[in-house]
Amino acid sequence: MKEDLLTEKLKNGSIEAFEQIYVTYARKVLVLVSKLIQNRQDVEEVVQDVFFELWQKRESLEVAVGFKACLFTIAKRRTIDR
Repeated sequence: MKEDLLTEKLKNGSIEAFEQIYVTYARKVLVLVSKLIQNRQDVEEVVQDVFFELWQKRESLEVAVGFKACLFTIAKRRTIDR
């Protein structure tokens, strides 16, 4: 499924779209966060926080900005907060 369509479905509250996004991007977010944090438990918590925030803010996602950029921005902010 195309990223734009997945994002639109996510914005409308689709759990299936969220699951597909998680399966597609969780590992990439984990790798990104692992480069910045050494503690595995902290890394896993940040990844969990990223996807929790994504679900909470799903209605305000901007498709035009680019979903992946939005997701990685959340990840970087959460990592810095940690």
